[in-house]
Amino acid sequence: GEIKSISCQRASYQHYDVLSCLTNRQRDILIKAKKGGYYDYPRRINADQLAERLGIGKSATVEHLRKAEGRIISHIFSGY
Repeated sequence: GEIKSISCQRASYQHYDVLSCLTNRQRDILIKAKKGGYYDYPRRINADQLAERLGIGKSATVEHLRKAEGRIISHIFSGY
């Protein structure tokens, strides 16, 4: 068939809060880690110090961070 008209629309990005895939606890710990400098290079705070600030053990802190990071990575790469 013959093309009678063509229209264009501006592409838009639908903002999606990637942190919404986390539990409240994971989100809280991840944000505190970021604000405390855990993800800075060099780190301003290590896992022991973060755990102390959170009032939980180091292993629990690291587990929460790993699970949160894993969920975010899985979510970002879900289409690949």
